[in-house]
Amino acid sequence: MDGISELKGHFENLNEIQSPETYGQEVPDKSRQRPLLLYSGTRPPPKERLISELPERNIVDRMVFYYFSEMSMMPLIALHPPTFLQEYEQFWANPRDVSIHWIGLLYSILSISTIFSRKSEAPTSDTMSDSGYTAQYSEYAHQMVHCLKAGDYVRGGPYILETLINYTVLELMMTCPSPDVHSGIYATTGLMTQIAFRMGYHRDPCHFPEISCFEGEMRRRIRATVHICDTSMSVLSGSPRVIAEGSWDTKPPRNLHDGDLDPSCTTLPESRLDSELTPVSCPLARYKLSLTVGWLIDANVFQGLLLPSEKRRAEARLAETWNTIPDKFKFESLSNCLSESPAGVGQRIGLTSLYNKMYIMLHISHLLKSPRSADYGDPPAEEDAEYELNSRRKCIQVALQNVEFLIIMDTESRPGGTLTVLKNKTSILAVHEALVATAVLSTFLYHFGTWPATTGETDGIDMAHIEATLRNCKDTWVRWSEWSPDARRAVDLLDLVFQKLDGSMETVPMSEFSLALDGMGLNLGWDTV
Repeated sequence: MDGISELKGHFENLNEIQSPETYGQEVPDKSRQRPLLLYSGTRPPPKERLISELPERNIVDRMVFYYFSEMSMMPLIALHPPTFLQEYEQFWANPRDVSIHWIGLLYSILSISTIFSRKSEAPTSDTMSDSGYTAQYSEYAHQMVHCLKAGDYVRGGPYILETLINYTVLELMMTCPSPDVHSGIYATTGLMTQIAFRMGYHRDPCHFPEISCFEGEMRRRIRATVHICDTSMSVLSGSPRVIAEGSWDTKPPRNLHDGDLDPSCTTLPESRLDSELTPVSCPLARYKLSLTVGWLIDANVFQGLLLPSEKRRAEARLAETWNTIPDKFKFESLSNCLSESPAGVGQRIGLTSLYNKMYIMLHISHLLKSPRSADYGDPPAEEDAEYELNSRRKCIQVALQNVEFLIIMDTESRPGGTLTVLKNKTSILAVHEALVATAVLSTFLYHFGTWPATTGETDGIDMAHIEATLRNCKDTWVRWSEWSPDARRAVDLLDLVFQKLDGSMETVPMSEFSLALDGMGLNLGWDTV
């Protein structure tokens, strides 16, 4: 039953009940800390009202532009921009001719655009206050959910999955990633995945002659995105994924520019080379890694129960997948990508951080354990001991990398930095990857550091470097704690470690440290290390 935290507090805070006759009057504040799609209980207003509450076209134009320019940093592909813009023009020509599903898609775009455009500077006469952005986002998000419900979204249909993908992005970008939100996103992503199954996205379009080439390729793109979401939420929540290995035969989408596709095309162009950058390149790289992560989840390799030989095979598959991903999506340092756009740098850091996190979770059982004896034809115990020692070293190494990535993102996204445009675009997933690394380093330092000062090496691991990195990253976590509860948990954990480092060992019993780890909700199976 380890890792099943969804039931905790499940029946709390359910005392707000609304009249079914109320239109658009949602429970504010606390309810927004839970997924809107699951906890929004009002009846949707009529379609005409949903259309009339859209902003003026010049405002919507700017927000649609901002959506397409900013979504390039996300490894998700839900829309074909040229086709959407044609539909967009048709909507303004005849607003009442479009479906309620398409209106919901438009509201999802407005919601994401509002989140991405939120400013951190003090408001002026030309900018909106943070509360103003929140109110505007909330209005658009509620209208999006109204459209989904009015269109009976659980039955599927055109634009439903595209809207749900945007909804998932919204939840990931919200600035209150509590464990309850983690569980809620896992539930809504699972619902989206089941709807995709219902709509046949697990079968390749080549089986259905009535599906056009263009529609078939877009279905492949959406299906890849759904797979990425399902796997990501499974890792985030520590729960099984919905898409089981072997339950689909849909081919990966081709590496094509948007201009290569057209609704009237009768044949698909050949996929461009991996070295050619297209809007699909980064999502394709993320999808490749997601396929292997899904396989690792299904094989229960993150539970620390595998024999050394089995873990070697899993590690080899993860490394093989990583080697197939083009170098342009791997991050080493800012100096190696000076010609990249900020979105490109963010993509590199995101993909490399995910790979590092997967390696950490694969080898977390080696962090504190002594080597195990081998059985069933495994290599000798001495070889296992050397393997586990090397795993521990690599686990610490990649954890240090992820913490350093966190510091880079924080430093360079401040005013004057090279990644300023990425500020306020940090998702729950990015926080989780840095949080896992911080917890791993803190745990290792707590158990193996020397007091009152950490000096020298342990098994070839530079303890002083670990301490210096954690002290440096604490400043980042303190700044991020203004908007992220997970960041506040990281600060609390580091405070405990530094109390022990500074000689106050008696004030930090192991039980308190373990409680702090459990409170982080990382689902890493700390009881196994």
